[in-house]
Amino acid sequence: MGKDSTLNENNLTYLHKKNMHIVRIIIVITFVLLCIYTLVSYSTLYKESHKDAEDTATAELTLAATKIQDYMNRYRNVEEIMVGFTMAYKYSAKKENEIETMYHSTVNGFRNSSENITNLYCYIDDKFIDGSGWVPDEDFNPKERQWYIKALENQGRSVYVLPYRDVITGEIVLTITKEMPDRSGVVALDVELEPLAEYVDDYQNLANGMAYVVDASGFVVTSSEADDVGKQYSGESERSETAQMIKKVLKGDGKPFDVTIDDIEYRVFYREIEGTLIAVVLLNKDELFSKSTRLLVFSIATVLLITIIISWLIYRTYRSQEGLIRAKEEAEQASKSKTAFLFNMS
Repeated sequence: MGKDSTLNENNLTYLHKKNMHIVRIIIVITFVLLCIYTLVSYSTLYKESHKDAEDTATAELTLAATKIQDYMNRYRNVEEIMVGFTMAYKYSAKKENEIETMYHSTVNGFRNSSENITNLYCYIDDKFIDGSGWVPDEDFNPKERQWYIKALENQGRSVYVLPYRDVITGEIVLTITKEMPDRSGVVALDVELEPLAEYVDDYQNLANGMAYVVDASGFVVTSSEADDVGKQYSGESERSETAQMIKKVLKGDGKPFDVTIDDIEYRVFYREIEGTLIAVVLLNKDELFSKSTRLLVFSIATVLLITIIISWLIYRTYRSQEGLIRAKEEAEQASKSKTAFLFNMS
């Protein structure tokens, strides 16, 4: 009888170890499968969330660039109108200074309105006329100016000249210029670019980043970083992180790229506007892709939680079955003991 008891204990111990081994294998397999599933799911969702973030950034930048383009087109239309007026006055004027008088009154009208036009001027039939009343020095030669040269190069089309800081007003202006239809001269219009700052703010706030509008030479027209406005970043001597970023934009093919400025990683998006200006936005990568980071943390927490729950359920089931086996073994042992006792009594 002692021998049977020892065998039963050994069987129970063997079953216990075997079942525990099976439980461990099941838990490990479950954990591995959950990890594989999570990695595959996370990889897919990660790519989608990154794509969504970049699509949103690109859409916001496109919207801002469109607003800037609309702003420029608005004053291009004004330039076309002023060319028409200049032609009309040229051929219908009864007094020598009628065009000059018209220019003065037009500029004064712009200044008294909400328009952002700072000046209107022309060079017609070898005569320079400035609507602001500015009188040039004797050595001033309009034919050497970019607004005159660009107009002749584009033969009858309105074109933009690279922005510059006006020495009189201190404002950064963009010149729109066009040759007269009869090719007798050129009409030019100066427009303030300070209002573009509000468009910069629109997309700069997208992911706690920075925003710029630069021209094709690397001159900063406006920026969310006030100290950068008016700076020229294309020179070889410029070695700052911002300068290197802008140089890469000027040489780029339109695709986003990553930079690090002041130890912060940014994803750079940019869009060319009329071949004259470039809208640039730098978005903080941590904030831009924060959704992906949260997704990763959530995925890991979910795997751990599910593994713990499944392990606990398996363990409880195992303990329950172990209890039943032990009870059955004890019942059988008691039955055998009772049978042996009765047998010995008979």
